[in-house]
Amino acid sequence: MQPKVSVCCTTYNHERYLKRCLDSIVCQKTNFAFELLVFEDCSKDGTRKILEEYASKYPDIIIPLYQEENRYSKDIHVCENFVFPLVRGEYVALCEGDDYWTDEYKLQKQVDALDRNPQCNFCTHRVELVGDKEESLNDSLPRINGKLKGRKIGEWGGVLSPEETISLGYMHTTSYMMRTAMLKKYLSTQLYKGADVFDVPILNYFVQLGDSYYFDQPMSCYRCARIGNWTQNHNAHTHGESMLDLIERIDQYFERKWTVALDKYRFEEKILVCFANGSFSELKGKRWKKYINQLTNKKLRIKIKLEHAFPWLIKLVNKIKGKGKK
Repeated sequence: MQPKVSVCCTTYNHERYLKRCLDSIVCQKTNFAFELLVFEDCSKDGTRKILEEYASKYPDIIIPLYQEENRYSKDIHVCENFVFPLVRGEYVALCEGDDYWTDEYKLQKQVDALDRNPQCNFCTHRVELVGDKEESLNDSLPRINGKLKGRKIGEWGGVLSPEETISLGYMHTTSYMMRTAMLKKYLSTQLYKGADVFDVPILNYFVQLGDSYYFDQPMSCYRCARIGNWTQNHNAHTHGESMLDLIERIDQYFERKWTVALDKYRFEEKILVCFANGSFSELKGKRWKKYINQLTNKKLRIKIKLEHAFPWLIKLVNKIKGKGKK
C-alpha cells in the first residue's frame, strides 16, 4: 500500500534509546499507511541488532537502511543523500534515534492539518526537553516570550504566516512534517551544503516558503541532555558562524523577503558566537535590542546589557578571571 507519510529516522550508537524511539512511531494511530525509513550509520554498539529485531516485527512499516561504513564521519549529508530520495509518502516526518514522540495521534493530527490547509507546506508543534533518562527539564521548544497578533502564548495555534512562524524561533526536528514535493525542491537548491546540521537549513527554507501550521501542544520529546550528544561534541563558535552563513544564503535565495524577521534566527546564532568569544559587542545597537530583552536567561540578559553600558568593567572582570586561572 502506498504510504501517506514517510517517517525518516537516523540512528548511530543509540542502543539505549532506539527502542523508545521506534515504539513511539510504530504505535501511531492513523487512517492511512505510513513507512519508517531508518538509516543505521554503522553503529559500534547494539543499535543494528535492535533495528533488525524491529524490522522483522514490523516488515510492513520499517525499511532499514544499513551501512557498512559510517557516512556521517565522512561529512556526508546523510538525510539529503541517502534517506530523503527514498521517501514515497506525500508527507515527510522526522525523528532521530535518541528522541521520541509522545502523542499516538501526532501523524494523524499533522496530516489532517496539512490536508485542510493546502497553502501550508510545513507543520510543527511544541517539543518537550528531557534528559538522558527521560527526566523532564521543565523546558520546551520553541522558546517564545511575548505575544503574536495580540494572542497570548498558550492560545497560539493554527495557520501562521512566514513572519509569525519565524518569530517562534527554533523548532526541533521531531516536530517537522513537510510536503514531499517541496522537500524535493529544497534538495535541488543544494542550500544545505556547508551546514554542519540538517535541521536548521530545512527550518529556514520551509518557514519562508509560505504559511505553516503550528500546534501549541507537545507531541514529542528531544533528549537534549544525553551523554555524547551533538551539542557536547561541537564547537559553538564554528557552528554559529556556519549557521549565520546559511541564513544569509537562504535569505538571498528568497530575495530578502523576510530579512527583518530572520534576525530572530540570526540573533540565536550570534549568541553562540559571542558567548564563545567572551564578548557581546556584536549585539550592540537597536537591531538586537528587542531580542536581548526577550532572553529567558536573566543573568545572560543582564551581562549583555552591562557590557554594552560599561564595556571597560567587563574587560576588567575578564582580565581578573584570566589571572585567576593562571
